[in-house]
Amino acid sequence: MKRLIITADHRAVDLAKTLYKKAKSKYKNLETILISPEEKKPIADYPIYAEKGVKEFYRDYQNSIGIFICGSGRGMCSIIKEYRDIKTSLCPTPQEAENLAKEKYQIICIGVNTHTPNTAWEIAQNFIQMHTK
Repeated sequence: MKRLIITADHRAVDLAKTLYKKAKSKYKNLETILISPEEKKPIADYPIYAEKGVKEFYRDYQNSIGIFICGSGRGMCSIIKEYRDIKTSLCPTPQEAENLAKEKYQIICIGVNTHTPNTAWEIAQNFIQMHTK
């Protein structure tokens, strides 16, 4: 079964929960996993949650895709890029999500400060759909 890991830091908790609920409801053939703080607290930050998300990703590397969310998306992306065997990129648009999936990117990063919830959901859907065809 394909796995979707949605990971967020303290700034993106609400958006991550929204995407998680929508993905879990729409994609029944996808194991959807949420990794984030329980609530918005300033003590949590992107490196901690990026590492937790990557650890979960590696539990089933061949069947996992991810959407990692922080303030701008850049912080999460910079941590993931330290892992040379994971293809990741910042994803600014729904069309780019489709392109990245076609190019076999496994994790995309988005920013809660730069995307509305609707745009974030469009990005997520395009990425998931291309990976689950």
